[in-house]
Order: sequence, then C-alpha cells, then structure tokens
Amino acid sequence: MARLGAARIFIRINQEGMLDMTRTNEAPNLYARHSVEPREARIRRALAKHGCALRKSRVRTPHAHDLGDYMIADIDHNAVVAGERFDWTLNDVETWLSEDQAIAS
Repeated sequence: MARLGAARIFIRINQEGMLDMTRTNEAPNLYARHSVEPREARIRRALAKHGCALRKSRVRTPHAHDLGDYMIADIDHNAVVAGERFDWTLNDVETWLSEDQAIAS
C-alpha cells in the first residue's frame, strides 16, 4: 500500500515584495538565500587587510535614494572609498580588490 503525503503550501515574499505561494510535497531549500554570506565574509576579510570595510545598504525599497547593494569604506577615516550610493555589487568589489592587489605588486 502506497503512502500518500499531504501537499504543503509554502508562502514567501518574492523580490518584488509580492506573496508567492508554492504547493509541493517537498520542503523548500531554506538555506539557499545564505549562499552569498560566505562570499561576503571572504570579501570582508580581504578588505580588512587593506584597511577598508564592506558596508551593506539596509534599504529594502527599490525607490530609495541608494541602490541597495554595497559600498567600500575606509576604516580609519570613516570615508567612502567606492560605491557612495551603495551601487556596487560583490562582483564590483572583487574586481576592485584584484585591481588594488595588482597595483600593490
């Protein structure tokens, strides 16, 4: 005799801020949204060696003045080094780090 599992409905908020309902027999991967965190931590450590810090925008609305991504700040002077409107992605920061290391070599 086959055992039938009850279908589950998962509700989440998508990137547009709307409710997204999924009906499935499998649980969603709750850790998928954390895939950026190890990369972000590695970038933070690399920036700390240069005396800088990675700042992440806290704004969650698309119509805000800043663009919701990252900026690089000088730790000693608390000054913006790059991405003053939080308009840099992690790719931009990695490129900046690789260019800065190439200049230092």
